Formats: sequence, C-alpha cells, structure tokens
Amino acid sequence: MGRRMRLTPAPIYVFLLICTGGYAFIPGVDGPVSNVEALEGGDVTLLCDSTPDSSDDEFMILVWYKNNMPIYSFEIPDKQWSEPSFNTSARLRADIRSQPTSVTISSLSEDDQAMYHCRVDFRLSPTRNVGINVTVVGKTTSF
Repeated sequence: MGRRMRLTPAPIYVFLLICTGGYAFIPGVDGPVSNVEALEGGDVTLLCDSTPDSSDDEFMILVWYKNNMPIYSFEIPDKQWSEPSFNTSARLRADIRSQPTSVTISSLSEDDQAMYHCRVDFRLSPTRNVGINVTVVGKTTSF
C-alpha cells in the first residue's frame, strides 16, 4: 500500500493519444524541430523532406499541421485539400513536386505563430515527421 506508481514516457504518450482522440506531434520525440522567425505581414516557407529512404519507394500522403490540426494534405495520385478557415484568400501555397517539398504561408499575422509539422507517409518506409516552430515578429515603426 505504501508503494508509489511511477509513470514512464510510453504510458504518458498512450494517455495523450487517448485523450486527444488522434495523433499528436510531440516535439523532439516524433521528429526533429527547427525554429523560424518571420515578419508579420510577410511570408514564411516551411520545408519537409519527403524523399523516401530507397529508390523503389514513394510518398503516399503528405500532411501539414498547425498545432496538431491539419491545414493541408496531398495524397497520391493527385488529391489536394486545405483547411478553408486557414487558407482564406489563398494564403497557403504548396509545392510538392520539388525536394524538399514546401508550403508557403503569406500575409502572416500573430495568429500564425505556432508549432507546424509535416507528416509524410511512404509506401514502404516508416512515417517521417518534421516540426517547425514559427515565431511571428511584429513590424517595428521608425520615427
């Protein structure tokens, strides 16, 4: 009765999956994370390596998330989707034909400051995740 229960990272991860009802990107655990600063009102381009590990493999689906909520996806052979509430005025442009693949967000506002991540599912290789922490820097006025 005097024993204390000790939680390890694996049960905590399972608990998070159950509570969120789906997949949650955990920075540093699921993949590398980089930091990017962008100017408010400007653009930011986020890169994701979708190159398979072997030449006989290919990516099947690529999804971009903002704070673990999907904002863009591309599925082979050629299905694209973007979150209408995020992609107002066509602010989001994706280039999935180049390597690394990229998504550019234009007309940045303070609301765009977030953890973005790219998930790539391949036909044969393991899923790849890349996180990018975007900080939106406000414009400064000079007198």
